[in-house]
Amino acid sequence: MSTTRANHYVPQWYQKGFLFNPTDKLCYLDLAPDKISLPNGDFKALNSLKFWNTSQCFYQTDLYATFFGSFINDEIERKLFGEIDDMGSKAVRAFISEDQSEWHNHFSDFFTYIDTQKIRTPISIPPGVRPGLLVYQGRDLGAATATRSIIALHSSFTAYVRVWT
Repeated sequence: MSTTRANHYVPQWYQKGFLFNPTDKLCYLDLAPDKISLPNGDFKALNSLKFWNTSQCFYQTDLYATFFGSFINDEIERKLFGEIDDMGSKAVRAFISEDQSEWHNHFSDFFTYIDTQKIRTPISIPPGVRPGLLVYQGRDLGAATATRSIIALHSSFTAYVRVWT
């Protein structure tokens, strides 16, 4: 199995929900487009409007990866967020349908997915701290501790949702 390097913080299945046809592309606005220097010394921003496939949008390379020397571990992406994304996909589809029994069956999964989105999006991650790197009082606690902490967060969210369902 190959290592997952492009970590999507907005799952591709969710992005595809905004497309009319599966072959369509997303209209993506680059808020910090590349700039070129003009001969007169001015700078000109390159086209900030892009049309990209879902594989090219809302991801960062190694966002959730942990590193052990030259070994790259993608278990946070595959085993934690992958499973939550699968649950979320089924839950969102259930709520789109008119089958109220499916709403009930996926109620908890839907909120687990929504809550997880809050902690996995780069804007919610403090500057200088990667999800695969846990720092407490200036001390790196290591990737294993970071993984356990993220799994504990997931367990907490799950327990919280169960209390309210």
